[in-house]
Amino acid sequence: MRSTPPLEGFSTFLHRRRAGFSLAEVIVALGLVTAGLLAVVGMLPVGARTANSVVQEQRAVSLMTEAESAIRGMRLKPGNDRTYVLGDFLSQYNRDYEFTLGSSALQLTFPVKEDSRVDTPLPGSQNEVAVNPTDGSFYSQALRIELSSFGSANLPEDKLTPVQALISVAWPGTGAKWDQTTNDWQNVEGSVTSLIYVSVP
Repeated sequence: MRSTPPLEGFSTFLHRRRAGFSLAEVIVALGLVTAGLLAVVGMLPVGARTANSVVQEQRAVSLMTEAESAIRGMRLKPGNDRTYVLGDFLSQYNRDYEFTLGSSALQLTFPVKEDSRVDTPLPGSQNEVAVNPTDGSFYSQALRIELSSFGSANLPEDKLTPVQALISVAWPGTGAKWDQTTNDWQNVEGSVTSLIYVSVP
């Protein structure tokens, strides 16, 4: 009886292995590739939302910083030693907003356009102000500014008066609602808030 040499049997084994993939192997490989692609495609919207949120937050911080600088630079109204004018921040609209020490708080809510320009402040009660444009305008952000002083009526005129300033920016602006009872935004995707204290003469 003729026996097969060892090397001949090994070469036959290798030849069979190189013949191709089985149907089961192809199906499993396609399933793995499909699952991977679906996972990547599923992450795209999440990545896009995260990128948009980062952009909006950067713009909000920039807007808030600009408002802080304007508040720190409030100037006295000519001929009045207790009333300050917050105008530099809103000079693009030639508007000045007055804040009198010892009086009620100054509360302003502004819609902010896509180019970061603030629009006319919104009418509304002190408890709730909503950004709901009736003309179809879209506002990318909303800005809230509140100024209040502490016991300035009892301070000597040569003393500095502490002023508390709350500045908050939310996005998107359209549909945003400021709730005075909670001092927070509603119907928004995100917001940044800063509370600063400024001493004025």
